[in-house]
Amino acid sequence: MQEAYQEVAERTLLAARNLLEGNIHEMAGFCCYHAYESSASALAVKESRPHGQRVGHLQKLAIFREYANNLEEVEIRATLRQLNLLIGSARNKLLYPKLEEKRIKLPKDELSREQIERLVNDVEVIVNWVRQKISENLEGNF
Repeated sequence: MQEAYQEVAERTLLAARNLLEGNIHEMAGFCCYHAYESSASALAVKESRPHGQRVGHLQKLAIFREYANNLEEVEIRATLRQLNLLIGSARNKLLYPKLEEKRIKLPKDELSREQIERLVNDVEVIVNWVRQKISENLEGNF
């Protein structure tokens, strides 16, 4: 099952890149969220933890937060912490319009294309890192 979640993460990240090329950056951002969550589920399966649809969005982000707290890899730890903050707050903003002071704010106006490009790149780092970790087939925490 961990390979299935990881494949979903990788394919969703590919979709994010395609959406960026098509100038639909807000949906690329949402795909990043889904790719990130799917990689978290891959780790959860690896560790025999609850995963997938049985786990809420915040719980999936907590999986990465827990790993970040125990990682020796400084760059990965920093990227996980940064992504947890950004992705957790951006999810709904990238899906739904909202009314702010009598003005409708669309998802495409929440984050810039450049911010989403950075998000795609950072999520790709984590998706690749998870791929490596689940391929190593290590027991316990890493």
